Amino acid sequence: MKPIIKEDATLSSYADSPAILAQVARAKEILAKHPLPPQILPTEAAKQKAAELCETLKQYRQRNNLTQTELADKVGMQKEFISRIENGKVDVQLSTFLKIIEGLGLKIMVTT
Repeated sequence: MKPIIKEDATLSSYADSPAILAQVARAKEILAKHPLPPQILPTEAAKQKAAELCETLKQYRQRNNLTQTELADKVGMQKEFISRIENGKVDVQLSTFLKIIEGLGLKIMVTT
């Protein structure tokens, strides 16, 4: 997605400054060649998605008739830690999340 560059009203007061106009033109040229990355998920939205993933893990564990203790033993963690993850009380490392996913027999697919 290309950024939208709007003319700023304050620039009109510099209209007779070739140096300023050249800098603005150069900035537009750079942004056109190297667009800004897509917006990153805001913190609160990311936390909400993480909570949804944790709830999904809990549902899969329950569907597989595993207790928190059984899952914890299977992946080499403590039952209390599994409980805290499922209840969104802790932000886990990706490696920990992947161990739990594998312990539940799940796979992750990343799409764009």
